[in-house]
Amino acid sequence: MIKLTRNDLRRLILEELISEIPRRGTHRVELNPLGTPSYHGKDPYKVYFAARKLFSEYSPVYHAWVMLIGPEGYKSLSGKSGAAFTASQFLEIDWDELAAEGVVSDWIQIGRDEGPDAVWAKAKQNAAIAGTEEAYEAVKQALQNTTWKNLQKRENWSSDGYHKADVKVYIPPPLGMTGRDFHYRLQAAYNGYQENVPYDPAPELSLSNPSARNSNSFAFSLIKTAWGGTPPELARLFDKLKYPGSSEHLSFEVPVAKPNPDLKLPAMSRGTRAADVKKQSTSTEPKRPMVADLYPNQ
Repeated sequence: MIKLTRNDLRRLILEELISEIPRRGTHRVELNPLGTPSYHGKDPYKVYFAARKLFSEYSPVYHAWVMLIGPEGYKSLSGKSGAAFTASQFLEIDWDELAAEGVVSDWIQIGRDEGPDAVWAKAKQNAAIAGTEEAYEAVKQALQNTTWKNLQKRENWSSDGYHKADVKVYIPPPLGMTGRDFHYRLQAAYNGYQENVPYDPAPELSLSNPSARNSNSFAFSLIKTAWGGTPPELARLFDKLKYPGSSEHLSFEVPVAKPNPDLKLPAMSRGTRAADVKKQSTSTEPKRPMVADLYPNQ
């Protein structure tokens, strides 16, 4: 008797469904490492902005990272605190004493071994529930008295897996650049980061070190650096409350881009209409940089 695993059964069903799809041109359909259809003849290299809620499904604060998906599988590029973090400063806050008169609450519990982003987000939530200036001041004081060390990079961090993301936004490559080239640019910028920038979960509020950045600063800046500007898809996501640190730019060590007038862009595909080109040229959204601006001397 032949035993079929769940994955075997899923593959058979997908292959049967795919066989019923009318073929166009010479595209072949297979399953990529994530178990979803891949169409040969199209660019299989994709980049996504990803984010997850920090501590519960009701969390207003998110942690972001960059997802690379291609024929080789999945990879995450993240920024993290390099500190052996202890939440002692936040654990000492007496929320009942700081709360407004009549406020009684089951305060959001802060674990001693939780990460700095989650601790900061929970403390802000408790301060909002307490509803007093004293509560907010206690959180700010704890923030200033905590040592965070430097912002470090993490590749394929377990908490930043594909299925852990609550937000996934596809970021197309700049005009004329392939998805594979975009992957290369992102990886090169990531590899060039020297982990020499101070970490702070709330960079906008950092009084002790204005150069401090966090994981959201890392993700937003990494995409902007590799893309050669701010993609329209990323520009719509900037939110200091939802993504604290997203407005604080982090510099990566990458070659300076210079125009290359000799580089020719790929010919327009048959499916592209002149009306579409005209529509793109009159758009008010930021224009995608040409590949010539990103790859000099090629």
